[in-house]
Amino acid sequence: MALTFEVPFLDDEGRVTAVRCPSTGCDAVVELTNGSLERHYVRGQKCEMSDVQVVVG
Repeated sequence: MALTFEVPFLDDEGRVTAVRCPSTGCDAVVELTNGSLERHYVRGQKCEMSDVQVVVG
């Protein structure tokens, strides 16, 4: 599980739809699916935070 303090991206109903990846060196804006970061890549390799549950604080 990961914790992110970045301002999340919200939809029209106020639900969190995306966050900035908390992994060092990644910094990608990633969509959430069922509370988990979607699979994404950093410098051609799968980010270690892909598919990890996220808590927005």
